[in-house]
Amino acid sequence: MSNTTGNNTRLPKGWEIKKLGEVCDFINGKAHEKIIDNKGKYIVINSKFISSDGKFIKKTSQQLQPLFEGDIAFVMSDVPNGKALAKCFLVDESDKYTLNQRIGLIRSDLFFKKYLFYHLNRHKYLLSFNNGENQTNLRKKDILNCPLIIPPIETQKRIVSLLDKAFEQIDRAKAHARQNLKNARELFESYLNRIFEEKGEDWGKKTFNELSTKIGDGLHGTPKYDENGEYYFINGNNLNDGVIEIKKNTKKINKEEYEKHKRELTKNTVLISINGTLGKVAFYNGEPIILGKSACYINFKKNVSKYYIKYLVKSPIFFKNMARLSTGATIKNFSLKSMRNYTLYLPPIETQKQIVQQLDRLQAETKKLEAVYQKKIDNLEALKKSVLEKAFNGEL
Repeated sequence: MSNTTGNNTRLPKGWEIKKLGEVCDFINGKAHEKIIDNKGKYIVINSKFISSDGKFIKKTSQQLQPLFEGDIAFVMSDVPNGKALAKCFLVDESDKYTLNQRIGLIRSDLFFKKYLFYHLNRHKYLLSFNNGENQTNLRKKDILNCPLIIPPIETQKRIVSLLDKAFEQIDRAKAHARQNLKNARELFESYLNRIFEEKGEDWGKKTFNELSTKIGDGLHGTPKYDENGEYYFINGNNLNDGVIEIKKNTKKINKEEYEKHKRELTKNTVLISINGTLGKVAFYNGEPIILGKSACYINFKKNVSKYYIKYLVKSPIFFKNMARLSTGATIKNFSLKSMRNYTLYLPPIETQKQIVQQLDRLQAETKKLEAVYQKKIDNLEALKKSVLEKAFNGEL
């Protein structure tokens, strides 16, 4: 194999490139679902227990074989909530573990272990594979063909030392940017709470039921879909900051189905997601839609600003008050009863409009700050990838 990287960069003297299967032991896991026991002694590494950052959540087992200690575990199967395909991570030296299916073990005497971990983690070659099935998987033969850059062991150790220091500084800067991002959001939420906790002399205590002409939800079931239909079946996940989002996977229905399941909506209708992701908000502006059960609609009277209600629903105090109206330890959904009984102090319509203007300005400034901090986080992540690439091209 040529002594160059995929970017045609020549490697330093003494470095070479070999296929993973030529220089590493690779062991694939087996199905152990039935023996997982939270009181067990040994860790089961399973793709279901892997987070998006490549860390694994420890589940244990009584099974004794096969057992490994302190190697590199490699994810061969996508995780639905984390996209962890081709991620690898170091298993703690003190942990004894077994591998579940779709997890591989990688071990080699030619590598300083942490160097191999850095090299494999998010490897461009491995990430390029997609077998076109519903779930993305890496096949063993593709993993074994992965090209690995092999410097001398002492060079590997120096590279790891440099990467550790660089990543420590990058991660510290990312943590600082994330905290600033969190602070900006919390500042806006704090202001929202303060607004909706106020009780002016001319503010009236009202329920949503008293402030509206109708409160209801959508279809409890599935309509008859029609790819050529002109109407859309909307649920709570289509509601976003005042807008009804028609997505690529949003189902269509024809006029006949629309007539069966349509709801009476107005120009002052506020749509709120009441299960799944709670509290998402949109306004109805004549879109050709019917609603699913996760979308609650409230037709507010003329003395209520729908924009004022949008900000109320986005405030932490709304969720706090809804919790009081809900049963159970946690809020899993907002019932129509709790929506009807929600109580607030409402100012006159002109005051509502003034408050909305203030909140619009503050939200715009908050979004600017969030964009700045998110850009910094993205740039730091790009820097991390650049440092990795330079390390394995011999350019550090």
